Amino acid sequence: MKKIVIKNAETNQHVLPFILYKNKFLFKTKNKMKINLCSNIKTQIEHIMFNFIGDPKKRFTNLADLNLINNEIWLKKFKEYGIDEKKMVITGNPYWDKYFEIFKKINLSKNQVMHNPIKILILTTPLFEHGFWSKKQRDTIIRKLIGILIKEKDFLFAFKIHPTSEHLKTYEEFTEKNSKKIKIYQKESLWDIADNYDIVISYGFSMIHTEIAIAGYRMVFCNFDQKFRLMPLVDLAIDSGFVKICNNLEELPMQIHDLVNKQIKFNEKFDNEIKKFLYKFDGNSGKRVSEAIQLLLKNYEQK
Repeated sequence: MKKIVIKNAETNQHVLPFILYKNKFLFKTKNKMKINLCSNIKTQIEHIMFNFIGDPKKRFTNLADLNLINNEIWLKKFKEYGIDEKKMVITGNPYWDKYFEIFKKINLSKNQVMHNPIKILILTTPLFEHGFWSKKQRDTIIRKLIGILIKEKDFLFAFKIHPTSEHLKTYEEFTEKNSKKIKIYQKESLWDIADNYDIVISYGFSMIHTEIAIAGYRMVFCNFDQKFRLMPLVDLAIDSGFVKICNNLEELPMQIHDLVNKQIKFNEKFDNEIKKFLYKFDGNSGKRVSEAIQLLLKNYEQK
């Protein structure tokens, strides 16, 4: 059966599988609530079509008494689409609270890397497993990457693969024929092992790239003959100089040497965008959410 492929023109990503997955969950939920089957099916079809031809403004409603807003970007959108300002509280995203604590504890050096060998972590993303690459494409690129790095006597590298989507055995087969022993991490969190490595090589698109940008972790981002979209804040990390784009793998060793010889500094623009994207990176977003909900409930009780 031929795959139906619909791409987002801006990001060049396949969007239909995600839309269908999301709507399947919604459909099952409504069935459990015993909502009329015909009405449920009609709503699902309309919602799928709306993702491609609908007016974004209609996705917003002023019905809620409280809207918890992640950042200034969404605050502006909510105002633009007619949400009452009195019903909005900007809190930040609780998702980032744990990373505030993590980044306080890890010891990522911002100074030049003076030791030998340079320790490199290859952070993979499951492009093949999620349907963006063919198996041949994935295999060719990973083997070429290993081949280039293994020639450099002052490089020591390891893999950190996706904890669930990728298979450990696949990467063991990639590395077993090489003279150097190459470690492969899977279940470990990146931030549990980050202190052991000077620089990351990565590709594709993942929220982990935004985490790397916020942490100020050196990274070479490889495009592999195709331009991947950059996750939030990565472009500003490039401007600050601690993330580099690699469009030619033959130049990768030179870029690694160049990056480890630089001191990491955040420019003023980067600091401003952090505030715009995260609102406050202080570990208290969850607290602000709970306080806003408690205030809403208190006001209801007083009515």
